[in-house]
Amino acid sequence: MNIISSSFTVAELCDQYARKDVRINRNYQRSDEVWPDAARSFLIETIVLGFPIPKIILSQQTDLKNLKTFKDIVDGQQRKKAITDFFQGELRLGKNLETTELCGATVSEIPKELREQFISYSVGADILVGANEADVREIFRRINSYTVPLNPEEQRHAVFQGEFKWFIHELSRKCEDTFSELGVFSERDFVRMLDAKLLTELFHALLKGVETTTAKKLAGMYREFDETFPHKAILRKRIRTALEYLSGFESLVKSELVRSYNFYSLILATTHAQDPTDVLEDLLDDKSLLASKQVEKNLIILSEELEKDRPSKDYKEFWDACSERTNVKAQREIRISWFYRALTNSLP
Repeated sequence: MNIISSSFTVAELCDQYARKDVRINRNYQRSDEVWPDAARSFLIETIVLGFPIPKIILSQQTDLKNLKTFKDIVDGQQRKKAITDFFQGELRLGKNLETTELCGATVSEIPKELREQFISYSVGADILVGANEADVREIFRRINSYTVPLNPEEQRHAVFQGEFKWFIHELSRKCEDTFSELGVFSERDFVRMLDAKLLTELFHALLKGVETTTAKKLAGMYREFDETFPHKAILRKRIRTALEYLSGFESLVKSELVRSYNFYSLILATTHAQDPTDVLEDLLDDKSLLASKQVEKNLIILSEELEKDRPSKDYKEFWDACSERTNVKAQREIRISWFYRALTNSLP
């Protein structure tokens, strides 16, 4: 077996598929399910914007009777289908893409320059020459053996392809600059999708109340709202409004208060202070935000308390809730109450 690295433009790949020089071999496909339109649309946008996509793997076969060679798709069926469907005008893109010109469009409806970028995009491919079925199985075994295990966040985004997953993806992109500027997440954290986890936990709290969340409960959100997520507009507004407000406090940058478990509580306290929500009314009363200068003073006090080896007597409850069992409901509620007090009232 030889492996040849090659590439095809989108136009070339679609032409070869139309001529049946590239075929789908059902024996190699792990699933017959077709990606939902949100996933297919995201792939097309990725191509149009010139970002890389995973290589496809092809097994080259020879038809001695007709003296022809053809290629079977070993890995990449869904990518190929999304590409060819859009190329042939059979796929209309979703309306939630970041590139306005692509939203809701078919290939003939996008601007000429974007259409040219799409059809000239180079799709990478590894072509297996002389490979038998045992070779193909061994390739997959080896690929899977050195792949880094997915964390729960990555697993959820790999398994689910519905409305909630793509909403989290969209909002993560819109919030990442604020998260980065405040120091909530490092580049490594973004890669491991810890920002997606935080947003999912926030939505879980805003829809179901503050709880001790587990990977199972968060996966339940993706499952429950896989087909439709009617809360998108209101929750998007809540999170972005809260983040916009908090980004105005320089004292928060890289402080103890923007550790993800603290920031979870601070965002919930902030959004309730901005617009009271029923799900938090048993925990928090309805009070207006203090003037920004007073809020900043209060946040600085809380941050300085968390930097101490031992807390002041008046702040022990808050210090303890930020120091251990940070994912537990009771500690979360204590932190939320203290942050709400800092936003709306005086501190000890």
